[in-house]
Amino acid sequence: MNGKQLKNSILPWAKLGKLVPQDPNDEPASVLFSEVGSGVSFERATFSSRSCQHTEQELLSLLRHYFATHTCLTRRILQRVAGLRESAAKKWLQHLTATGVLQKDGANNAPVYLWRG
Repeated sequence: MNGKQLKNSILPWAKLGKLVPQDPNDEPASVLFSEVGSGVSFERATFSSRSCQHTEQELLSLLRHYFATHTCLTRRILQRVAGLRESAAKKWLQHLTATGVLQKDGANNAPVYLWRG
């Protein structure tokens, strides 16, 4: 039996309250949900799973500032410094390498990028 089959076989029993002994003194679930629901408030998350949107000039400015104190850059560092997701960081590194702003060095599985700007 796989996980989905197990879930589908247990779920009907759980809905009927047959998995564990039931206490007749417990209040109905609808009462519990109304009590819990009245005291719950939700807030919008302060973070976003999307990449920050940068123009090329903004990104070059960030990189100039970074390379003022560092000698090389990795994809992960670019993600952290510019607030980018992995795919966006890879695209920017590919673009900046193709335009000659950065020089790719190191192994293929662990490249580092040097400032040529």
